[in-house]
Amino acid sequence: METAVEAVSPVVTVPVIACNKEETGQFMQISGNGVQVFDVKPAEDRTGIVLRLGNCMDEYVDVRIHFPNRRIKAAYNTNVLEEIQTEITCLHNDTIELSLAAKQMLHLLVLVED
Repeated sequence: METAVEAVSPVVTVPVIACNKEETGQFMQISGNGVQVFDVKPAEDRTGIVLRLGNCMDEYVDVRIHFPNRRIKAAYNTNVLEEIQTEITCLHNDTIELSLAAKQMLHLLVLVED
């Protein structure tokens, strides 16, 4: 696992939402033991935010994704081409709640309100 983490560190960031004024604070919160964020970027069609996550553990792990001060309008599982596969219905209090299988990669499209 150490080699995998070194391959994606340091994380490169790009703007994913348009801001009319300068903002400070935490953009996103992700919890889940062994969950690695590989990519956070604007969707190619600019409809939302693409997240690529991976479970680096050898067991299932529960994941929670939250965007402080932003309401999640919708979230979808996508393929690597960012084509929507299924809608994620596990949204509670603007938090996405999922389970990842051992070594599973997950591609998400998240639509948030400005």
